[in-house]
Amino acid sequence: MSTQQPTSQPDVNSHKHEKDEDKQPVLESASATTSQDNRSGVAAYVIVAVALMVLVALALTLCNVLEVVGTSIDWEDPNTYSFDDDDYDDLLDDLGIDNEHDISSGQSLTADNALDQYLGCIEYTVSDYVFASDYSGSQQAVATYVKALASRDASSAAEVKSHLRAAAATGDDATRASELQAAADAAASASEAIEALELPAESSVTGTKAADIIENLTDARDDALTRWNKIAQVIDMVTKPSGHTTRELSDLDDEASEVTDIALELTHALGNSASCK
Repeated sequence: MSTQQPTSQPDVNSHKHEKDEDKQPVLESASATTSQDNRSGVAAYVIVAVALMVLVALALTLCNVLEVVGTSIDWEDPNTYSFDDDDYDDLLDDLGIDNEHDISSGQSLTADNALDQYLGCIEYTVSDYVFASDYSGSQQAVATYVKALASRDASSAAEVKSHLRAAAATGDDATRASELQAAADAAASASEAIEALELPAESSVTGTKAADIIENLTDARDDALTRWNKIAQVIDMVTKPSGHTTRELSDLDDEASEVTDIALELTHALGNSASCK
């Protein structure tokens, strides 16, 4: 009877050792390759250096060109430049503008365009800037005078406005003349009515600021009279436009449109009469 030799077992530890050797980490160089012939890192630095040198050269060239152009231009001080009448006339000719009047003076005012001009003096009134809250707590004599002055200014402006609009809308010369005359009469009546308003008696205004209140009301009345005298001049210029310009009318209208100072003086009077009784 023969005896069978045991079969040799595989060396497990040896096989495991081989797998562990296969997993050994591989160290790479900074250039991401283990090749000793790699030179890509150095080439990149060379390319960047050359590019920078080219940019610097271009910048220096551009600066030189700008310097040459700048020195070739004859820069003249604008304050020493003279613009004589001949140049002015040539400019007007080129623009197709009649030099009958200076540009800054506007166009000639005529019967055809006078009523087309915007007039702020009849659009803005004193009552637009004196509010109901301003009357709160004020003394009766002061409040009555302020209301009378503001009301007269507003109603007269509305009346003049209606006549001027009617004059502009009509094609009949006689009707236009009649409406313009009515506007002039309304302006004159406004001045008369404002001047006829009696200032509060000193005895009717009390408090430590009574004198200031009377002064405010007096100044407001005088400024209102000036305003309506200016409005009368505006109407006269619209009625007789010959020899005037649109600029003249505009400037006069600006002066006649001053209502804020009047409103402030009236408001101060109301405030002082309410706070100092």
